Amino acid sequence: MIRSDTTRPQDAKIITAEHQLATPSTPADDMVDRLMTYLKDKDNEIGRLNKEIGRLEARVEELERNARVHVSPQYAHTSETVPT
Repeated sequence: MIRSDTTRPQDAKIITAEHQLATPSTPADDMVDRLMTYLKDKDNEIGRLNKEIGRLEARVEELERNARVHVSPQYAHTSETVPT
C-alpha cells in the first residue's frame, strides 16, 4: 500500500497495480527504483562475501590444524664432531 501525501492514515489512498502502470513515473519514483536496485545488489554482495569469509575461515582453521603436526624440526644426533 502506498500512501499519498496526506497526513491522516484514513485519507491514505491505495494505488492499484493497474493505476500504477498507467501513471507515468516521476523522477522520485525512478530514484526509489534505483536505490532499491542498489540496495538489493549490495545485499547480494554482502551475502556472497559472507560465504567467502566462511570458506576462508575454514581454510585458515585447516591450515592451523596441519601446522600443529609439524611443531618443531627434528635434528639427527651423532657422536662425530665437525672439524673447525
